[in-house]
Parts: sequence; structure tokens; C-alpha cells
Amino acid sequence: MDKKEIRKEILEKRKALSKEEVYIISQKICENIMGLDAYQEAEDILLYNAIRNEVDMRPLSERALSDGKRVFFPRVMDKEHMNFYEVRGLLAVGSFGIEEPPADPTLIYSGEGKKTLLVMPGIVFDVNRNRIGYGGGYYDRFLAEFENPDMTVIAASYELQVMEDEIPHEVHDIQPSAVITESRTIL
Repeated sequence: MDKKEIRKEILEKRKALSKEEVYIISQKICENIMGLDAYQEAEDILLYNAIRNEVDMRPLSERALSDGKRVFFPRVMDKEHMNFYEVRGLLAVGSFGIEEPPADPTLIYSGEGKKTLLVMPGIVFDVNRNRIGYGGGYYDRFLAEFENPDMTVIAASYELQVMEDEIPHEVHDIQPSAVITESRTIL
């Protein structure tokens, strides 16, 4: 199967999850992330706002804020770029119907010397940590352009999104260092 076919198949499975299943499984995935050393050591947490039954990051966001960490969410800047902005208030609906923080230049993520955990979404992953997203390439470009040796990149995924066989991928596709599901951590 090609990327388009795999994407369609997994999106259908994810779409079939009930709101209760999304809530319960997302809680477990967020708890698994909170147990990681990368979370414990991070000062800055870069998350995403869930759409289309993605793993909900709200439990992680709320916990990170209560733990005194700075929390950032992405904002699409144009057809090729996104930046992360610290959340200090309400979000507004932005690109692709996703809630985004305001583009306040004083709140942009700089990563200067801070331990950072970035949690990326995706549609499909394999056991080698290859990833198929929505096809926009925003995370690949952000991570390729933004070099921070103190940043750990992981992905949040339902177990149903993980394929045991290798999925199609490109040389420029950036792999997370781990894929965290409700039942395992894929390193």
C-alpha cells in the first residue's frame, strides 16, 4: 500500500473511536509520557491541539502547567512554516480549523538552553518509528530548521495507528526518538 491508502485506512479506524475511548486512551498515553525522563527533565513542553480523534494532549498540558513547565502550541505561519508559541491565555481557531495561540513575538519558542520535549502527532507509525502525517511537512521542516540539542522529540499514538511492517517514508522524514502508545514505548 502507498502512503495515501495507509493514511485512509488508519484515519477510518481512528475516526471509529468513541469520545469516551479517545478520552480514556489519551489519558493513559499522557500518563505514559509524564513518566518519561524526557518529560521530568523538560522545562518547555511543545504540544499540539488534537483534531479528528488524535490523541488529546489536554491532560499533559494541564499537568505540565501545574508542574511549572512552559507549554507551547504550534501556529501555522504560511503554507510551509509553523512556529510554537507559549500558551498564556485563550486559543483561537486558526489554520485548518485548529486552535492556535496568538502570534505574539514575545511568546515564540526559542529553545535557548532549555530542556525541551516536543510531542508530535501523526496518522501512522511503524515499529521503526517512521511516521506518516497529513502530508503538509510542517513538523519535518520545523525540526530540520530548528536545531536544539536539548530537544527530545516523541510521538503520541494510539496502538491502532502502529503498523508492525515498515511504512513508506522519505529520507527527509524526521523520526521521533520514541512513539508512545497506551500500551508501549517504541524506541
